[in-house]
Amino acid sequence: IWCEPSYMKQFHCIADKCSDTCCAGWEIVLDEDAIERYEQTEGSFGKRLRQEIKRDGEEAYFALTREKRCPFLDEHNLCEIYQELGEDALCDICTEHPRFYNWVGDYTEKGLGLCCEEAERLMFAEKAPMYLDIHRDGDEEEISDDLKVLLQIRAEAMSILQDRELEFEERMQEFLA
Repeated sequence: IWCEPSYMKQFHCIADKCSDTCCAGWEIVLDEDAIERYEQTEGSFGKRLRQEIKRDGEEAYFALTREKRCPFLDEHNLCEIYQELGEDALCDICTEHPRFYNWVGDYTEKGLGLCCEEAERLMFAEKAPMYLDIHRDGDEEEISDDLKVLLQIRAEAMSILQDRELEFEERMQEFLA
């Protein structure tokens, strides 16, 4: 069983339209599948990929340039790996960011981090109330009593916080009560 906010399906990276970029300021850690894919990429781009892979013990990553940017981020803030090889060639962190996951037993919550301006826009610009889409991987999956209570409390909290009939301070007081 997993859930995600109602705006999650609308999310996509706005790339060069973003006023910032998540591809600067931090090294891009590479997962094993990406490393294998990059090591098998042919041609001059494959050679460049392999040259940019750095290792620190077991960890492999793309080190930042002197300008503190991913070496595959072009002058228009577009990913050269994406442009050359397609979305499927991206490493896990580049595919998933700013998505995050929380696990409680067999239950998974998906969300978007506030570090991304497009995620923020989806969260805060929408006037319609946000809700959680709950999904089951199979018909036989049962929701435990504890999870039912958690989801009920969360639904009630979200209802209070999104009640535009109340002033913000009133909503917060009711929520905290």
